[in-house]
Amino acid sequence: MRHFLLTLGLLASGADLAAIPDPAELERRSAIVGRIAIEVDRIFNEADPEEDRTLYRLANRLHRHTRDDTIRAQLLLKTGGPYSVQRAEETARILRGRVYLYDAAVELTAYDAETNTVDLLVRVRDVWSLNPGIGVGRNGGENQSVVRLVDQNFLGRGQYFAAAYSSSVDRSGVSLKFRDQNLFQSWWDLRRAAVRCYLRDSVSGRDRHELRRAATGAPDRHDYGARAQQPDPGSRTPARAGARGGHGLEATRQPALCCRRRAGRSRCPGPGHAVPGQAGGGPEDQSESATGCRVY
Repeated sequence: MRHFLLTLGLLASGADLAAIPDPAELERRSAIVGRIAIEVDRIFNEADPEEDRTLYRLANRLHRHTRDDTIRAQLLLKTGGPYSVQRAEETARILRGRVYLYDAAVELTAYDAETNTVDLLVRVRDVWSLNPGIGVGRNGGENQSVVRLVDQNFLGRGQYFAAAYSSSVDRSGVSLKFRDQNLFQSWWDLRRAAVRCYLRDSVSGRDRHELRRAATGAPDRHDYGARAQQPDPGSRTPARAGARGGHGLEATRQPALCCRRRAGRSRCPGPGHAVPGQAGGGPEDQSESATGCRVY
């Protein structure tokens, strides 16, 4: 009887799956998006004997999983809107392009022919995003130390946060970097970086701010933004050093073209995420220096 009931369940499940038209057919029927469920898988699959280990289980419990709202803010498909194959594929590419996600997929789960409504499941898998670091060394006869903390998925919100402190015999430096690629759950990308260098008789610094509105969907569209850079208002550096500082504001417009290869497949970082090696990378991709103070 148990096997009979299991067989009936499998047949019923197969009938439900067969009742869902393929994505192209759904778009041809002008299907409406219904319920969108979000599922965030853990870093390690504890159901797999190879990953069911004490260290992996501890990592799953210590890691702050990505919030559902963070994923939902990056979807190009909305409840009540039309279903689009292109938007579903683009949504998966955007999510796969986030450094704090290992993989992403948009799946069809149910279809109601009477209301012409299709339900979706957005499944993503997290990666470990917290990277602390401590370094001690000696260079040029001087002892140097560095303490750094980087979280590429701060509080599960998909935000980049980095803080670093470096020290040597005659100088020390502090840097803070922050990036939110979906500011207030929108497509605005905010980047901020602040650097302070403390010498024996002076303090210098540099601040950078960038706000960008990313294009979504079509690869030939453009994104727009503004970038500002200014020195530390409270700088106490000598006049000759301060004269090299300045304020600047730059408007930007560039194609939203982004493609790269990973594990044999094309991968697009998505709106507001620059390709490594190209100009316009975020705070996590850049290094700075201020009055000889190295920033890590």
